Amino acid sequence: MKLSVIDLGYNSIKLVCYKINSDGTFRAYDRRSIKTKIGRGLTESGYLSEVANRDTIESLRLFRDILVSDNVNNILAVATSAVREAKNRTRFLSEIYDKTGFSFRILSHKEESYYSWCGALHSTCIADVLFFDLGGGSLELVHSQDFKIRNHLSLQLGALRMARMLNQKNEDLGKKYIRKSLMKLEQRILKSLPDRKQFAFSPDVTIVGVGGTIRTVAQYDQDQTNYPLDRINNYKMKIEHIEEITEKLAGMSISEISEIESIGSSRADTVVPGCYVISSLMRKLEYDSVVVSTEGLREGLVLSFINDTGYLSSDSIQPTLRSQVEHIVETGCRRLSPPGRYHEFLETLLSAGLFKEREHQILIEALQRVRQFHSILNTNTLFYALIDDQYKNLSHGELLVLCLSIIYSKKPKASNRLFAKYKSILHTPQNKRSIEKISSCLNLIAAIEKSHATIHHVEYDGNNFHIDLRCNDITKFPRYLFEEAKKSLVLALSIPIDYNVRLESHDIEVKVEDKSIF
Repeated sequence: MKLSVIDLGYNSIKLVCYKINSDGTFRAYDRRSIKTKIGRGLTESGYLSEVANRDTIESLRLFRDILVSDNVNNILAVATSAVREAKNRTRFLSEIYDKTGFSFRILSHKEESYYSWCGALHSTCIADVLFFDLGGGSLELVHSQDFKIRNHLSLQLGALRMARMLNQKNEDLGKKYIRKSLMKLEQRILKSLPDRKQFAFSPDVTIVGVGGTIRTVAQYDQDQTNYPLDRINNYKMKIEHIEEITEKLAGMSISEISEIESIGSSRADTVVPGCYVISSLMRKLEYDSVVVSTEGLREGLVLSFINDTGYLSSDSIQPTLRSQVEHIVETGCRRLSPPGRYHEFLETLLSAGLFKEREHQILIEALQRVRQFHSILNTNTLFYALIDDQYKNLSHGELLVLCLSIIYSKKPKASNRLFAKYKSILHTPQNKRSIEKISSCLNLIAAIEKSHATIHHVEYDGNNFHIDLRCNDITKFPRYLFEEAKKSLVLALSIPIDYNVRLESHDIEVKVEDKSIF
């Protein structure tokens, strides 16, 4: 099924087309964005201009042609802060409908922030969060604990709105920002922001941000630091870097900023004021880093549609909105369970302390990917296919550990070369150790599957790790293949391992014990 979302914001109008799979997963296959800046002059007059009306209609006519040619019938069209605030919003949307056929739903502050929170949390799965969505017109804040929404706040601190306050007019694009104006803007932002007490944060709450400004700054930061991984989602950015970027860009003109490839002309006039909002928020709420999410409002809308195709057409959306998005996030972020036939083996590794919790989860994820990409033999092709897949709640370091563990289980030298390439991310010795442990488990499980055996029982007594196997034909059991896999696991875990192989329905037994140096 195909579904498209049209997002009419303060700064731009966006069209994103999604392919929804039968299992409820989805992926965007087409993205369009047009800078209409319909919020221009709204603060002063309270009305959307005729220019905004004309530009929006022209953009929607283009979108209509795209959707018709692509046979997309499911369309969610929503409008946010600019239309929400405009006194002439009814006439504005009525004319849009008459000339384009698109019927827009105006999202309230709460709807906008909750859907955005839903999209971001579904892709990051961080339980305790201060989430923010910095748009063109507003800054939406949501505090959640254990995936339950505790507080919400909407502030008129959008990047384009802040840019208008700097009075950097079109004819002044070649001039640098006035330092005094920037200081006044920063003071205004800080005064508007809440302090930590207002949200009653616990110390372990993570700040997660979405929006065009933070994605742009993250891309620029990666370019400046020669970050080796081409991936923005779940990128952790330090406040020192954000402030350095802010200071650097604030000393440039909009024309100069537009020449920076990772920023471009579309963000040149809003990136500096947007940076001030982000850095001020982090400083006031005492955060030293922020996690960047590339998913937000539009993905939250898609998830809500998948959950209930008639939900967004309902007039009683507000009373059930919070429980609905919480349910979507909690369901999507449930801890992965080990495959049934290896459940005892994997859980014993965890309970015995041989695997840490994060290693355990990465191993379970890796087992899924091994099956998903089993037909790819070339290790370079496999690596980039793995990197490009969708993951939840994996830092960039953990993602690389997963990918390199799978590569290591096939070709250790190829994995070691890739490890060297990404050593700036995989800089701790523990990551190398984790790769060896996870890959050795993958190899052992692969050997069990090739032998058509099953794990009947697993036991760890504090010294020895014992595996009891069952198979239909002991004479065909690939003992040397299994021994090779077992040796790598012995080295990775630094413990002796022994195993029994028995017939499925008889007492005939072959027992092999490891009497190594351990």
